[in-house]
Amino acid sequence: MPSKQINVLRNYSIPKALLTLSLPATLSMFINSLYNIIDTIFIGQNVGSIGITGLSIAFPIQMIALGTGGMFGMGGASIISRRLGAKRQDDANKTLMNVVFYSFIIELIYVTVGLIFMEPILRLFGATETILPYAIDYMKYVFPGFFFFIFSVVMNNIVRAEGHAKTSMISMSLGAITNIILDYIFIVILQKGIEGAALATIIGQMVNATYLFIFYITGHSIFHFSLKFLHPSGKSLAEICAIGFSALIFQASTAITALLVNNILGRYNNAELYIAIYGIIIKITSFMSMPLVGIRQGAQPILGYAYGAKNYNRSKEVIKKAFLAMFFYSFIITALMLIFTATFVAMFANEPEFIRIGTPIVRIVVCLMIFSPFTVFGSSIFMSVGRAKESIIASLLKQAFVFIPACLILSLLFGAIGVWIAFPLSDFVSGCICALMILSFYKELDKSEETTNNSLN
Repeated sequence: MPSKQINVLRNYSIPKALLTLSLPATLSMFINSLYNIIDTIFIGQNVGSIGITGLSIAFPIQMIALGTGGMFGMGGASIISRRLGAKRQDDANKTLMNVVFYSFIIELIYVTVGLIFMEPILRLFGATETILPYAIDYMKYVFPGFFFFIFSVVMNNIVRAEGHAKTSMISMSLGAITNIILDYIFIVILQKGIEGAALATIIGQMVNATYLFIFYITGHSIFHFSLKFLHPSGKSLAEICAIGFSALIFQASTAITALLVNNILGRYNNAELYIAIYGIIIKITSFMSMPLVGIRQGAQPILGYAYGAKNYNRSKEVIKKAFLAMFFYSFIITALMLIFTATFVAMFANEPEFIRIGTPIVRIVVCLMIFSPFTVFGSSIFMSVGRAKESIIASLLKQAFVFIPACLILSLLFGAIGVWIAFPLSDFVSGCICALMILSFYKELDKSEETTNNSLN
C-alpha cells in the first residue's frame, strides 16, 4: 500500500491533488510574503522611508541566499519526485541526504564571506553613505541567520516533494507568525528599529528550520536522516544543481536586477526616496506573486511524479488546471492593486511626498502582472520533468534577457521613469515567449501520449 502522501501524487484527481498540495503551499507563501510586508511597514512607520532603503539594499543579498536554497531544494525535490514515481525509494533517500550536506557547506561559505566583507558587499548593492548604516544594522544579524534560512528553504521543498504540503505550511507559518510578533516587540515596544526587524527575521527563520528538523528526526517522513544514505559525489552534485540551477538563476537575476536598479536610482535627485519606493515595490510584487509560487509548488511534485510514471495525460492536466488557478488569481490581485494603489503605498510610510511620487510608480510597475503565471510556472514545469536547459532559459527570460537590457536602455533615454516602464514591458515580453515554450512542451506531451497508447494497442 502506498503512503498517504504517495497516494495524493498518484491517485487523487488533479483538482483534488492541487487543492491538497497547493492550498497549504499557497497559504504559507501568503503568510510568508505578508510578514515581509509587515516587516517593512513597521520600519516605515517607526523609522521612516529611510529605514526602508536599508531593507532595499539587503533584499538582493537575501534573494541570492534564497536562490541557493531553492537550487538545492527544488533540484533535489525534482529528482526525489521522479525517483518516487519510478519506485526507487533508496535513491530518493540518498538524494535527500546529499542535498542536506551540500546546503550546509554553502551556508558556511555564505555566512563567513558575508560577515568578513559586509561593507563592500553592501556598497556594491547600492548603499550610499546615508543608507549604509541602516543596511549594516540589518545585515549584521541576517548574515549569521543564513544557516537557518537556507536550510528551511531546502527542506520545505523536499517536504513538499514527498507530499507533506501541510508540514511545509505549518513550518513557514510558525516562522512568519514568530517574526510578526517579534517585529512589534522589538521595533514598537523596545524601539530597536531596523536591528529589531533583523532579529525578528532570524528568530522566525530559526523556528521554521527547527520545526522541519524535528519533523525528520522524529520519523514522520517517508525518508530517514541517516548517514548510511549520504553518498556525496561530483555526479550527484551536478545532477541536483543542473535541475535546480534555474531556481538560483531566477533569484540571482532578481538580485542583479535589484543591484542594477538601486545603483541607477542612486544617480538621480531624491535617490533615497526612489530607492525606498523601489523597496516597497519589491514587497508589493512579492506579495502579489507568492500565491502563484504556492500553486506552482503544489503542482511541481504532482507533475514530476506523473511524468516519472509516464502518465502524460495526467501531466497535461496538472499544467492546465494549475494555469487556470493562477490566471484567476492574477486578474483579481492586479485589479485590486491598481484600484487601491495609494492606500497600499500609504501603509508603508505615511509621508506625503512618498505617497505622491510612489502611487503612480507602483501603478506602472504592476499594470501587466497578469502575464506573471507564464514566467512563474514556466521554469517549474521544465524543472519538474528534468529539462534543465529549458528551465534555465525560462527562469532567465524576465529578469536577465528582458528587464535588465530594457532598464539600461530606457533609463538612458527617459531617466528614472524608464526604470519603471521596464517592469511591465518585461512582464509582457517574457510572458509571451514563455507561453510559446510551454505550448511546445504541451504538444510534446500529446505526442508522447499517442505513442504510449499505440504501443499498448
